[in-house]
Amino acid sequence: MKILRFLFLFQCFSIPAKAFDFVPLFSYVVPGSVEVYEGEYLQGLGTFAVAAGLDANVNSKDDKEEKLYLSDSSEESSTINVPSKGGLELDTSRTYFAGVQMMSAYNAYRLRGGHKEDYSSLLIAPFNPKEIFRPVSIASLLIAGGLLLRANDDYKYKWSGNVKRSDMNLYNFSRFAYAPAVSEEMFFRGYLNTELSKSFSPWIGVPLSALLFALVHEGQGIQANSMVAGAAGLGLGILQVSNDYEISQGIALHFWVNFLVGLKAIENGERVDDLLSLSMSF
Repeated sequence: MKILRFLFLFQCFSIPAKAFDFVPLFSYVVPGSVEVYEGEYLQGLGTFAVAAGLDANVNSKDDKEEKLYLSDSSEESSTINVPSKGGLELDTSRTYFAGVQMMSAYNAYRLRGGHKEDYSSLLIAPFNPKEIFRPVSIASLLIAGGLLLRANDDYKYKWSGNVKRSDMNLYNFSRFAYAPAVSEEMFFRGYLNTELSKSFSPWIGVPLSALLFALVHEGQGIQANSMVAGAAGLGLGILQVSNDYEISQGIALHFWVNFLVGLKAIENGERVDDLLSLSMSF
């Protein structure tokens, strides 16, 4: 809702080249709604059903599972504690619900003619060699890998209870890398950056979408703090504009950087005898 308020106020106090298209945000609030309105009934109802199922799963587990939590509440927190497998599943369901919201908003924008890339092709973009082996992708991943090799070993996960190393690897792939890469790039670059840049100009759209990207990552610890997210959003926004507003390369980059970061945190991490779930869940 923070994003909705910001966009509304910005629109009110600025003079755009064209009116900002707020309609896709209805599909963020109620996933599938704009798709149904645009005549894609099966797609829209299917999206709504998936979102409703994820939401029900979250609500059924929310008060029963030990939640993941940061080692402290600061932006620089470098350890995420995982008390139980149920906590992993709860966090994954929450992330996928938010992902469905963002993907539905992008799909609504695409159906309204705002973006041209095929929805299904973006889902496999992280594994598309064409996107991975572009010069910018290779250079970015080499830089990210070099920085991770020099990173502090305190940057880690701790897990206990019935959580296995294989559970952490699956969590890293599905929740930490894949879901954010696809859904966040669709929403923040595919929809917000594209629409803001075309409504005002890339000089406004890119930094503004990066700022919104930073705001939603506030207080998340590990690499997902607001400063790092803002810088990443700026770079990914520039990359998108230079690619004629295509986001497939950005999705691939986002996925592999997140995957490497999570892998490093698991490698640095350890299984401990017991972790008490605290109130600082993220």
